[in-house]
Amino acid sequence: MENPKDWYTQRIVETEDYLHKTKGIIFRISMLRVLFFLAGIAGIIYFFHADAWIITASICCTFVPFLALVKIHNRFFYRKVWLETRQQMNKNELAGLDNDYSAFDEGKEFINPNHLYSYDLDLFGKKSLFQAVDRTCTPIGKKALAHWFNNHLTDKKRIESRQESVKDLSKRKEFRERFYITGTITRGKENDEEEIRKWSDTSVYLSDALWAKIMILAVPVINLLLLAGGLSGIFSFKWLGLSFMCFVILSFAIIRRATTVQESFGEKLKSLNTYAKLISLAKQEQWESEELKDLTAALNIEGKSPAEALERLSKELDRLDLRNNQFLYVILEGCLFFQLQQIVRIERWKKQYGKYIMNWLEAVGKLDALCSLGNFAYNHPTYCYPEISDRPFIFEAKEMGHPLMPEKQCVRNDADIPSRPFFLIITGANMAGKSTYLRTIGTSNHSIFRHDDFIGCFSADKIKKFVRKYFCFNIPIYKNMAEEPSCRSPYHEEYIQTSASGNPEGLYH
Repeated sequence: MENPKDWYTQRIVETEDYLHKTKGIIFRISMLRVLFFLAGIAGIIYFFHADAWIITASICCTFVPFLALVKIHNRFFYRKVWLETRQQMNKNELAGLDNDYSAFDEGKEFINPNHLYSYDLDLFGKKSLFQAVDRTCTPIGKKALAHWFNNHLTDKKRIESRQESVKDLSKRKEFRERFYITGTITRGKENDEEEIRKWSDTSVYLSDALWAKIMILAVPVINLLLLAGGLSGIFSFKWLGLSFMCFVILSFAIIRRATTVQESFGEKLKSLNTYAKLISLAKQEQWESEELKDLTAALNIEGKSPAEALERLSKELDRLDLRNNQFLYVILEGCLFFQLQQIVRIERWKKQYGKYIMNWLEAVGKLDALCSLGNFAYNHPTYCYPEISDRPFIFEAKEMGHPLMPEKQCVRNDADIPSRPFFLIITGANMAGKSTYLRTIGTSNHSIFRHDDFIGCFSADKIKKFVRKYFCFNIPIYKNMAEEPSCRSPYHEEYIQTSASGNPEGLYH
């Protein structure tokens, strides 16, 4: 069995070596850039009165390599950021193995005291189960994971399918690392999902406008006819010049619209490109899990992957950026009414692919959340995957421990709830671990089976259970298991009860 601590330690050492070499290369490239730039300036001054070809050759021999080195420097700088992120990631994971989760998101925004079980079980907040599990690199993945924590699943086949996905991902540590780093370096905004949804739902305007279609066709045709007439002597070239200027002036009417499209699409493209990169990483894998196979296969649209579709949008936006050059703006608008053409092409892209964008984001969120669960499973190789029973009601656990308890402090216990209805009274002295025992059962029940499943593995030698809609318990005093393994409450009893009806309204504590 592979030791996660050895793997993270090895990655830290390797990354430190690569990072040292990369920083050295960046330094040498920077020095070369300075030398080429100074040599170019010196060459211009020295050959100022020489022939033009000598000055041109001097510039080509100095400033062309300078520009090439700028591009190379940017690549190595991105590599440096990548390695720094990888190094920090592995250091954080190493600390997490020692129950130090301070580097990870607490999920405070998901704390809900009114929730049926999440508040009592410390699912969110400081040193919570969410903080121990969450390794998402996208806002939508984080929300998906939190949703799974708060909404459990009761379908056996879907639970087992999700367990297979978690097992598959737990074995792909290099993929999970690349996925996390890619998303972290270009992490989007927390409201990305909402903004992109609104943007994708807004209707297009110019691509369906009749006047726009007429102008796109008429402008180049009129210019070609006037040019041909001028060359053949039928018309004066003045008419061509007049039409050219008229079209340039008319183009001013859509400058604001073009700017809006350029800014809104450009901003969304940055976020979408990040998600497309993550999808591309997933599609490169040969998955064993049927759920992951179906998830990645369903992303293709008309034979194209999201990355290919977004690359097309990127090219269209790059062409629209030509309008920022004033000289090119006049030429292109006078000849082709270029702005309008590009806006229509971009709106057609949105019309074709916009309805699929939210499916792309949902897939990325699912993959991101699954990577967190796979990472949790990898970090705890001794944890078991519960067996889902077809016989109601059963809950059997051997050597069960709470996942937030440090290994040295964790006292493992068995649990046996053989039927329903069934009633247990847990009593004992203060500091005896009554609340810890109840929370361990509650966590093993609710934290393993969420909407579309949650972890799929748990701190125990064996767990066998039948999935119920509700599994309720009462812990009168709130406490954090990572900080307070027990509490000093005078003489209280704590109860755990399974529901025969599945109706929480009928339960009592």
